Amino acid sequence: MTRILHPRILMALAGTSSLILLGLAIGFQYLADLPPCTLCIWQRWFHVLAIASGVLAIWRWPLIGCAMAGLAVAVGGGVAFYHAGVEYGVFAGPAACAGQALDMSNIDQLLDFTVELDAPVSCAEVQWRWLGLSMASWNGLASLGLVLIWGLAAHGAVQASSSASQ
Repeated sequence: MTRILHPRILMALAGTSSLILLGLAIGFQYLADLPPCTLCIWQRWFHVLAIASGVLAIWRWPLIGCAMAGLAVAVGGGVAFYHAGVEYGVFAGPAACAGQALDMSNIDQLLDFTVELDAPVSCAEVQWRWLGLSMASWNGLASLGLVLIWGLAAHGAVQASSSASQ
């Protein structure tokens, strides 16, 4: 079977895509003045994990890195679709999404490290839409595509290692 693209090219494409998505999110935050909610921040961390895993895949361990990156974007995509569901009123968001302010006079609250600090935006508010879909929806769709690309890269890495060992 012929490969359409070399696995390392697919890995670089997927890792770069996560980097671009992360850059877009940060750009919307600072350039378009759209502060992120708690679920937005959570989604960003999965792209960071995918980027780091992609570097690992290209540099040293292709199969392990692809699996970790694919898992990261799959879970991040799940968080993105959950966030979209919160925005469209399908799900109730977590308590951290309510924008709970910290009461500086309440010592119990100051010592409670489970309290989320000043989420400036409610997770239920759609900050930006394009073609009727929120940013979280687009991130979920992009993450699905990235899972596919990471899967193809892993498949290509397995084929390359099995043909090299023959």
